[in-house]
Amino acid sequence: MKTKKIVLLACCLMMAGLSINATDKKDEAENKEPAALTQARKAYQAQVNSVLDPIKKKYLAQLEDLKKQLGGKGDLEGAGAVQREMEKLSINRKTNEIGKEWTVVFSSNNPEKWNKEKVKKDAPEDMRYLRIKRIDTGDYVIIPLEKNKLTADLEINSRYGWYGSGTFICNAYHLGIADLKKGVVRGTMCIDPYASPERDHPGWGFGHKAYINDKQCYAWDGEEIKKTVFEISVRTSELAPEEQEKLLK
Repeated sequence: MKTKKIVLLACCLMMAGLSINATDKKDEAENKEPAALTQARKAYQAQVNSVLDPIKKKYLAQLEDLKKQLGGKGDLEGAGAVQREMEKLSINRKTNEIGKEWTVVFSSNNPEKWNKEKVKKDAPEDMRYLRIKRIDTGDYVIIPLEKNKLTADLEINSRYGWYGSGTFICNAYHLGIADLKKGVVRGTMCIDPYASPERDHPGWGFGHKAYINDKQCYAWDGEEIKKTVFEISVRTSELAPEEQEKLLK
């Protein structure tokens, strides 16, 4: 009796398997589409994109201008809202400027939000350049940088260094580009986080006032600026001619 039950169960399982296989084959047949349909869909999508892309780029340009205006007025919350709108629409993730392929990995006036794990996840593997940009004025500078150096502190060349560790020292976080040929005196801006006379250097980004060490500061080309949003983006392709002029060599 027990043997008959086992045989009966095996038969049921076999029939169920055949039924599932038959269903899978039916689904595959239904999901298979003719090549002409695939080509027609691709043509349709290309036509839609040709219409929508100019609209998206125009909207992107409006958002960039608005973000710059709000940042220039000191409305950092407003500039942040515009940035979030861009991120929500997934526009600026690949094209932060019209025709320019930049991926934004950070945009904030708070360097504590520099999340190294997230930054490394968002950055493309074959990144070649990094750009730091002031949202209040739209000015920016660029350095050559590979992904494995994105969250490190190191010399880019004999003139400039990148400080991506986000180190907190002297009552401030340090994140940005330093001019290694220039030193500092008391009260001038320091991007280099190592706080020693031979290693204090000014630059672009977040830092502290040398030998005062009282608060978080913001710097641009060695000069202290008011609190602003810094946007850090990375790029894989060649720079445009106007961007080459902003490349620090």
